[in-house]
Amino acid sequence: MRWLRQEEKGATRPLWEEMFPEDSASFLDYYYREKAPEAEISAEEAEGRLVSMIHWNPYPLWVRGRRWDSRYLVAVATSPAFRHQGRMAEQLRQGLEHWRRQRMPFVWLVPAKEAIYRPFGFRTVSWLWRGTRTEAGGSAGEALSAAKPPEPGAGRSGGEAPLTVRPLEPEEDAWAAAFWMRQLAGRFSLFPERNAAYMARLRRETASEGGGVAVLEQGGTPVGVFAFWPAEAGIEVREMALEPGFLPDFLRLGQAETALWGRRRQAVQEAAAAYLRQACGYPAQGPVTLVNTGWLGERQPYAMARIVCLEAFLEGIRSPREKTLCLRVEDPLLPENQGTFRWRLGPEGSRMEPAAGEAPELSLRIEALGQWLLGGQAPSGYEETPDLAEVFFTEIV
Repeated sequence: MRWLRQEEKGATRPLWEEMFPEDSASFLDYYYREKAPEAEISAEEAEGRLVSMIHWNPYPLWVRGRRWDSRYLVAVATSPAFRHQGRMAEQLRQGLEHWRRQRMPFVWLVPAKEAIYRPFGFRTVSWLWRGTRTEAGGSAGEALSAAKPPEPGAGRSGGEAPLTVRPLEPEEDAWAAAFWMRQLAGRFSLFPERNAAYMARLRRETASEGGGVAVLEQGGTPVGVFAFWPAEAGIEVREMALEPGFLPDFLRLGQAETALWGRRRQAVQEAAAAYLRQACGYPAQGPVTLVNTGWLGERQPYAMARIVCLEAFLEGIRSPREKTLCLRVEDPLLPENQGTFRWRLGPEGSRMEPAAGEAPELSLRIEALGQWLLGGQAPSGYEETPDLAEVFFTEIV
């Protein structure tokens, strides 16, 4: 395995086209122009060509008011004729060790199959709510309405002004990023940071596939922002953030839908569906899938993560009260993470100290620790210890 130089990164495109034929030429043009230059790409060669690769894309994360560096693994691929030779396993091992030396807390990916990554310590830590509508009619809870665009005055609920949707303008990128950050920070503990550059790139990324970014307004006041693009058999809304007072995440919070929330959700569905059909030119009966924070659809697994530098990761965990735990960690892939540690937690963060010879109160493998502190799956008896549960990822590349 070796890390590609900047001028070599474009040589991975033929392998990408071979392994992911569903990606359009316009999307790859965008990716190799915008994303590949900043990515670290590991690769293996055989018979005079690149046959295996991983793109380690940088993403700053927002973690309860702090920033963490991270890498999002995309285009993890080996040409079929060169599989089952340990190439990908070695790239993952060397890549994880490289980022451990950089004190990166964790890395993450969106798997084609979870089973591929479980042996390397990756576990599911992020879930998305998805709703999909495939035909007109049906119940209001199915997903975005395929009804005709609302008539003037339609979509009102209890005297509320109707909803309208319009494109996000480039000069609004900073505002939209702040809106998204505010909504997500009120719902989740960890998510990729949004800023004006993020929003500008998101507009270009969705536009590469005929989509875009839009603003949902009520009476001229913005109440939501969402990104969308045509999918293989319909339209996908990749993320919709709404003001919580306008439409709370009642499913995620385990609450029943009230009549008011139902009317508001239906108004959102109808306004968004009408705009999407207009913007994408898709038939009214076509399916529309919406990714949201927890007010529509079903909860589905999305991203997997793997702790890389245990010390850096634990430094970011906080506890509402002072607490000390003697913790034993096993990590066969990155043995530097292994050992027995005295883990001291408090409101400002935590730190770990070597505690060789002490009897651990809790022993975990690195993947179980990640499931607990990122995925919220606490080991028996330790539910009180804080975690970063409510992790939110929707990124594609």
